[in-house]
Amino acid sequence: MDALFKFIQILAKGSAYLILAFLALVIMINLAMIAYGYSRTVAIDQLQSKGYGDQVPVVVLGAGVINNEEPSQILKLRLDKAYQVFEEAPDRKFIMSGDHLQDNYNEVAVMKNYLIDKGIPANQIYLDHVGTSTYNTIYRLKHVLKIDKAIFITQNYHLSRTLYVAKQLGVQALGVAAQETYSTRFQRESREILARIKDVLSTHFNYQNKHTLLDYSFDLNESGNQTDDKQSLEKD
Repeated sequence: MDALFKFIQILAKGSAYLILAFLALVIMINLAMIAYGYSRTVAIDQLQSKGYGDQVPVVVLGAGVINNEEPSQILKLRLDKAYQVFEEAPDRKFIMSGDHLQDNYNEVAVMKNYLIDKGIPANQIYLDHVGTSTYNTIYRLKHVLKIDKAIFITQNYHLSRTLYVAKQLGVQALGVAAQETYSTRFQRESREILARIKDVLSTHFNYQNKHTLLDYSFDLNESGNQTDDKQSLEKD
């Protein structure tokens, strides 16, 4: 019986060490990613001086829409920041990346309509209909759209992971932080802790979600209106 108790104690101690090691790894990954994101986040008026002129597109990351008609509050803040970028550089092009896998949920169309209502010309707004995750968006940006340099707009808590994934997938990137909303901040930032770990695994083990393989593309030299219809972009 004593031997059994000793074995259980050893097992429990070993498990505790493994848990502590895992927690330490999670903390280190998150802190490193946050530090990297901070170093690549700039104010709008710094973009030109950092070498991100009007020819570099802005990617706005989706965050849910309400009744397929209006952006959620957190998404609205991202879109408002995009409009501020437009005010600073009226010739810049904007890519809306979000979920439009189902016909009855068109996140990117809602995003585009919101920005058109604010004053951005429709032909400067392009739709990436299968931006169902941060990784998918950046994977498609690099490998399908052949874009190697971009500016990303999202909230600070999300920018760190976005910029890290961009670096790992070979996209030169800067981030512009949208205003935060505090109603669901704790839940979002809690989920982000594990999302950072997931995307470390994704980028280092070449994980590909099936949606990234939908092989349609578009040309930023053409009108953004040509991207409004997803079916017209899909290759046979």
